[in-house]
Amino acid sequence: MGPRSFTCVPLVFLLACGSSGGTADGGTDAAASGMDAQAPPWLVTTSNAHSVGFVEGAHGAFPQAVNAGGPVLAAPNVVPVFFSGDGLESDLEDLLSQLPASAYWGALRNAYPLVGPITIASSVVLTDTPPTMASIDDVADFIAGKLSASDPAWPPTTPNNIYVMYYPSTTTLTLGSSVGCDGFAGYHSSWHTTSNATFVFAAISRCPMLNTLDVATQNSTHEIVEATTDPLFGATPAYVTVDSDHIIWTQYPGDELADLCEDEALSYQRLIGTYLTARFWSNPSAMAGHDPCAPAIAAAYYNSVPVTTDTVSLMLSGQSVNTKGVTVPLGQSATIDVQLFSDAPTTPWTVQAQDASYLFGGATELTFTWDQTSGNNGDTLHLTITRVNDGASGGTEFVIYSTQSSSSSHAYFAVAGN
Repeated sequence: MGPRSFTCVPLVFLLACGSSGGTADGGTDAAASGMDAQAPPWLVTTSNAHSVGFVEGAHGAFPQAVNAGGPVLAAPNVVPVFFSGDGLESDLEDLLSQLPASAYWGALRNAYPLVGPITIASSVVLTDTPPTMASIDDVADFIAGKLSASDPAWPPTTPNNIYVMYYPSTTTLTLGSSVGCDGFAGYHSSWHTTSNATFVFAAISRCPMLNTLDVATQNSTHEIVEATTDPLFGATPAYVTVDSDHIIWTQYPGDELADLCEDEALSYQRLIGTYLTARFWSNPSAMAGHDPCAPAIAAAYYNSVPVTTDTVSLMLSGQSVNTKGVTVPLGQSATIDVQLFSDAPTTPWTVQAQDASYLFGGATELTFTWDQTSGNNGDTLHLTITRVNDGASGGTEFVIYSTQSSSSSHAYFAVAGN
């Protein structure tokens, strides 16, 4: 069989897990239910309802996740699949049992109303011997074999089922040359049975670093959210892109709803009982000038947004796209405004800019100089960008980090064209 398309959780998220297991406010996504739907996409100026007299600083827009035309699951049904003797089975079943009534799932439905209530099926417990290695083709074929044979332990294929395979630490998952618990932690995809019935599935590595249960629970929520909102990734994609002005975000941090939040230190929160979960992108919260990652947490949101008004042409995934950015030719510099804002009173934060090419081990393409390196809501800083090497795609992605402490920081992604 040919290769399957997949979308995965890269291990960059693990860097955030250890320092951000905070508590949430326990409510639903307030921004999703009370957003300013009329805010112009290029400027957000909102007053925070919880801080009388406080005015949020003006700033540019955040991305809006865009459905590329595919379906979402109107009645997702998670089918957990374990190998016999899995020591985390009871904990993972407890997490999943709380998901349907949780504010976590309520926030997803508030933000994306086509998503329906979620149900959790009885676990399938396998007597099969776990493989020592399993590629995505192996995983897809294993599930297809069970469903094609009408194994009575397995709920039959329906469009809303998500078969979540929990592999033990003795199994190494692979995606091409990438190895589980090294290059990725999990993925979701879809395939079909011998009768051509499509099924959605996810595979979760058992990664023995940091806290093994925390890694498994946040990875589970990440993949379930994305399998629900982009179930046929690669075939008929749904929420797997953003608006054209912010298309660079699909390169880093990623293109699906949980991917868009995975570089945020505060995105890993204990939002379902005591279990660590992965937050996800909320269009209405982003539009309203609040924390774009949901569910909402009890912390003022702050960030630093570059003002980029040039049209930049890039080659992304083999396609030519036009997006908003700043043009910086080789050997030249450009200075842009960076607008600082928060949605409630908070302490000042520091700013730092980094070249995404350098972050991923490539040659430095951009260098940065600030007129000031800290500020607060309503301040405008000035960032000078100098190009020292051209970007291969027609430009270079860069990241502006805003940091208050080792456990509280936010990021904004932009592009400098060649």
